[in-house]
Amino acid sequence: MDIIGLVYYGAICGVLGGVSPRIGDAPVRVALGIGVGIAAAGLLPYLRQMAG
Repeated sequence: MDIIGLVYYGAICGVLGGVSPRIGDAPVRVALGIGVGIAAAGLLPYLRQMAG
């Protein structure tokens, strides 16, 4: 797992979550976006391997 990829995806998804429509408070949206980005970056190598 590449730490640069995790940070990049976390940052991008955190920013997108922060500017998304109002679903709860901004800090909650940013935190959820960071979590989704880290999960996506962590799963990407496994998905690539499964795809062939």
